[in-house]
Amino acid sequence: MKTRRVFLIFVFSSVSYVVFPAPPPVWYRDKTAEYPDSRFIAEIGMGDTLDAAKTMALSNIAMFFKTSIRAQNELFTEYNESVSGKGKQTNRNSLMRNQAVITSEAEFLGVRFASPWYNEQSGTWVALGYIDIEEALQIYRNRIETNHNSLIQRLLTAYEQEEELLYKVEYLRGAVATAKIIEEDIRALSILNSSGQFAEVLAHTREAVAAYNAYRTKITFGVHIDGDRDGLIGRKLFSILESAGYICDPRNAAYIIHGDITTSEETLPAGYFVRASITLQLFGGNGAVLYSYSKNYSRKGAKSWEAAYGSAFKGIADDLSRNFINEFSALYGRLN
Repeated sequence: MKTRRVFLIFVFSSVSYVVFPAPPPVWYRDKTAEYPDSRFIAEIGMGDTLDAAKTMALSNIAMFFKTSIRAQNELFTEYNESVSGKGKQTNRNSLMRNQAVITSEAEFLGVRFASPWYNEQSGTWVALGYIDIEEALQIYRNRIETNHNSLIQRLLTAYEQEEELLYKVEYLRGAVATAKIIEEDIRALSILNSSGQFAEVLAHTREAVAAYNAYRTKITFGVHIDGDRDGLIGRKLFSILESAGYICDPRNAAYIIHGDITTSEETLPAGYFVRASITLQLFGGNGAVLYSYSKNYSRKGAKSWEAAYGSAFKGIADDLSRNFINEFSALYGRLN
């Protein structure tokens, strides 16, 4: 009898737990009660998942700074790639070795989150993101000083000492990515009514942007490829380079990509087959080879020689679209 009573108590306790969901947090009913406007920027987000709720809260906070999460995300992604050297093994890595990569949009904005709440009645997650204004002011000031002293000035010095145009622009590209973060932090401080004295810093960021805009237009490419049927691969390289922000001007090229495509033919009962290979070399202004790219491709077959060659050259073009720019960026490894 005693055992049965304990069992019934256990069942009743379990049912009670299921019937009565967790109450909403105080901030859900009255946000300013826990996060007063004088000390915090706080916004609530809701979504089917916790991540969706946090993203909505982040978006609402970003709107306070008259921007969007998408714009902020593009900024910090470009900055992180510049700081970490992602995709490029450059000696900017050594310049930036002490820089911390920002790991999330929330960290970028200085946002923290309260414990979330799951609204069982509506089946949605609710998240509150908040910025402690005093903490944020210190985060932004520290980041401005660090990025200016550790990166902008060193990158500008490296750019001034470098002679090869391609490398000068690569230093400036990193400086511009950092400059955008600095200017965004200064703008955030201004919105929070505490811009501080950053005239000298802004002068350096604008110098970096102006120098980059001036020099990047000087990087022009020409392409000459032997064995290129109807200029297909040359046009593909122009398209790839221009999509990456470079300028192709064969008449006034600062850099020439010389290439050679070789093919071999094979006739089989199944049809006509062509095997192709390509070698590309980028020559600098002094005639030195700065970069090489070579690939051997598997054979391509068709019912006619014309179709077989078309398939083989399409394979070359597809490979260049997938791989050329990433490997081209590796030429900056020369700076390490």
